[in-house]
Amino acid sequence: VFGDGARDAEILLVGEGPGQREDEQGVPFVGPAGQLLDDMLEIIHLDRTKVYVANIVKCRPPGNRDPLNVEQDACMGFLRRQTALLRPKMIVCLGRIAAKAIIKEDFRITAEHGQWFERRGVQMTAIYHPSALLRDLSKRSETFSDLKSIQARSGKCAAILSCKRRGANAPRLRFSLLLTILKFKVDNWRILTYDRPIKPQEGIVLKSANRLRTVDLAYMG
Repeated sequence: VFGDGARDAEILLVGEGPGQREDEQGVPFVGPAGQLLDDMLEIIHLDRTKVYVANIVKCRPPGNRDPLNVEQDACMGFLRRQTALLRPKMIVCLGRIAAKAIIKEDFRITAEHGQWFERRGVQMTAIYHPSALLRDLSKRSETFSDLKSIQARSGKCAAILSCKRRGANAPRLRFSLLLTILKFKVDNWRILTYDRPIKPQEGIVLKSANRLRTVDLAYMG
């Protein structure tokens, strides 16, 4: 399972290795973790047509265990060649194993996720692996902040909805109005945060059992 995505992608996402479904289909991140990854990309207005997704190891480790160092070493040449061909401006490591292989050997995902590093002009960061976010929902708020940092660095900040204020006394959006406007987006999603009027430039995080999404609001004066 070598990779998938745009050949001219400026952002390279690197996980640890394929799982059973990825091994069967030959495409990285196609299982539940892949579905969550797609939602995470949507939060920052990206999708697989704009990024490239790969893994440290190209074959599924037995029993979905963590890849051994010898297995990583055997596959790193492929990843280096992929990176040389893509020439990405940014590498996002998905999980601790990718971060330790690419950023630094003593990388601590719990303490250093979302931090930025630079090597040969390439910006690098790491976020929690989507599988970890499926197991532990408490990590999602931190990951949301990391995703917004990636969005800011990539220069792809964009608003899904905008509202033009008419005068200083214009009413703010409240949840009743917001839910009406976003009815086609919300479906079975529920609001994670905010129980007050929305301020300019804030984001709303929506989630269901295993997915998360945000809606950015931009006020134009």
